[in-house]
Amino acid sequence: FLVGAVAAMSTKSNKVGFVGGMKSDLISKFENGFKAG
Repeated sequence: FLVGAVAAMSTKSNKVGFVGGMKSDLISKFENGFKAG
């Protein structure tokens, strides 16, 4: 969550991205937290 919030506050283009690298439960949980932030 915090990583997504910091990314949102830091962007100048109002766009952020996330690349998980592979499918796994841990990466999916991190991605969901990033989106929520």
